[in-house]
Amino acid sequence: MEERAGKKGFIVSFIESWVEVVRAHALWVVIASVLLTGGLFYYTTSNLGVSTDTAGMISPHLKWRQDYLAYKEAFPQFFGEVAIVVDGATPEIADRAAGDLAAGLEAETGEGGTLKTVYVPGGGEFFKRNGLLYLDVEELEDLADNLARVQPFIGALLRDRSLVGLFSMVDEAMEAASEDEEIDLTGIFDEMAGAFDAAAQGRFYSVSWRGLMGGPGSGSGVHRRFVVVQPSVDFSGIQGEEAIRRIREVVRELGLDGGGGVRVRLTGSVAVANEELKSVSRGAGVAGAAAFVLVTAILLAGLRSVRLVAAAMYTLAAGLVATAAFATWAIGTLNLISVAFAVLYIGLGIDYAIHITMRYRELLGRGLSQGEALTTASGDVGSSIVVCAVTTSAAFFAFVPTAYTGVSELGIIAGTGMIISLIFNLTVLPAVISLFPVRVTTPASPAPPSTGGRRAAADFPVRHRAVVWTVTGLVVAASVALVPKVRFSYDPMALRGPETESVSTYYDLMKDPETRPLTISVLKDGPEAALAAAGRLKGLGSVDKALTLFDFIPGGQEEKLAVIEEMALLLGPELESGPP
Repeated sequence: MEERAGKKGFIVSFIESWVEVVRAHALWVVIASVLLTGGLFYYTTSNLGVSTDTAGMISPHLKWRQDYLAYKEAFPQFFGEVAIVVDGATPEIADRAAGDLAAGLEAETGEGGTLKTVYVPGGGEFFKRNGLLYLDVEELEDLADNLARVQPFIGALLRDRSLVGLFSMVDEAMEAASEDEEIDLTGIFDEMAGAFDAAAQGRFYSVSWRGLMGGPGSGSGVHRRFVVVQPSVDFSGIQGEEAIRRIREVVRELGLDGGGGVRVRLTGSVAVANEELKSVSRGAGVAGAAAFVLVTAILLAGLRSVRLVAAAMYTLAAGLVATAAFATWAIGTLNLISVAFAVLYIGLGIDYAIHITMRYRELLGRGLSQGEALTTASGDVGSSIVVCAVTTSAAFFAFVPTAYTGVSELGIIAGTGMIISLIFNLTVLPAVISLFPVRVTTPASPAPPSTGGRRAAADFPVRHRAVVWTVTGLVVAASVALVPKVRFSYDPMALRGPETESVSTYYDLMKDPETRPLTISVLKDGPEAALAAAGRLKGLGSVDKALTLFDFIPGGQEEKLAVIEEMALLLGPELESGPP
């Protein structure tokens, strides 16, 4: 023992001296750890948040991030929105559903309401008055021609809007067609036949009169409208949940949650973040619980001592709480990447306890006393786990310099967590074991050499080294061949669950070039600079279209107004003479 003591290094001597002090005050150390863990747990649960903002995982010091933040501050109305997607079987159904939903949500915009703004793109009084100007001249002329052909029948229907009036109008149209007038009744007969068949079978069906007047194809397919709302506060998870809950309540109250030819879905930054926060919370909880259960099972199989397993798991839990408290103090919020620190801590932090407890059991079996076995075990493996903790922390801290804040924060939390785990395993673990030592009645005799299956498994790589080398070589070669096929996804939406409503709706919008959410906003100092930038961007192969504010001013207004005036002269007297 004296020879061994003389060869001790500084680290081993320090660790053994430290464990001796811990053993001498084991009760106070355990009490202090319980109080500290409870306090840190309360502090963490009260202050630690989770951010689902993928842009927030990038350093704010980058030029484009600074521009993004300045743009967000200047135009806050474009951020933190819920995009309500309303799909209708006909244009009329989609318009009516979007209008009713917007009106219902307007009640939530007052003082104390959950919403700040409600906006219907393409809706409102402006588009009711000026909407025809946004059609192309050709589309407008086709509409005028169609209305001119059916103008007499519109007048008849205005005078009698009952089913009798409808069939009288159809009868007049058939007589006119029989007299060689250019009237195509195929569309209306097809629509009426579809309505009758659906009614007979108990299915929903709605005739699109706008489609019949607008020409072939204008009333077919799914018609989409949007209602964009902003929560009344700059929300986090719970506030976003309240706004979304109220939106869904209004949808149910209006009967828009199923049937009736209408479908309502929610997407946008608020809906995505809300569902993601739920997913992250559930995923982190399940992963952490599963890791704890699996680690406990492995320890029971290896240590074969409930007391040692309990001591190791308590130390692990206390260290995890302390690491979470550090994350709360140093960073304040977890992101979609750094939230994984808990599973990393459980998987790596338990290693230190395994080394100490296994060596402790071994020394007890050799006849050492409880105190001597614990002190010696800590000293024997202490220098090794110190090196492990330092090198693992260094590997995690290597993440810190990256501009990808999500990875950088994970490195800070996990790297510090390894040091915390080392401290707890050299302090809390020996104290708990000292209070609840493993009971050994008689010194165990030296264990016989391993036999049977364990010995065969241990000898297999040596006896069949040629096979091992061959298989390893094949696996490495196959892996190298597959490396060029590895691709990096730049899509932050790929981090989300594709089965959630907000994400699936997002990808549905991606299929339509007119609703594709992938856009870039470019700010210029004046109209000329904006138009010049748009012209340059249009020439890029990666740009589908470039729009400025001037693109929202309809062109060819004089020509369009002339066509509209002709329609007014044709239809105006009929509309004014009919009942309101």
